Amino acid sequence: MRGKSLNLSENGIFLETSLPADAGARLRLRFELDGRRIQAEGVVVRSSHGMGMGIEFTRISEDHKSVIRNAVDCLAGELAHA
Repeated sequence: MRGKSLNLSENGIFLETSLPADAGARLRLRFELDGRRIQAEGVVVRSSHGMGMGIEFTRISEDHKSVIRNAVDCLAGELAHA
């Protein structure tokens, strides 16, 4: 399954996809962020057909959380100065 990330935090992600998994489904995720391959496991907490799904991370390394946190902080800083 492929999707486009609309929202990302160290706790989860919202993926835009036309065929989201059902709420409660457990997923393994792989994506790239700032040149790093991030791997996580999660559970679908919200699903909307034709829109996407919200996934809460249930297993993600502290290193990968840090990569996400740094990317989000960097983007927030850029938006604050725009």
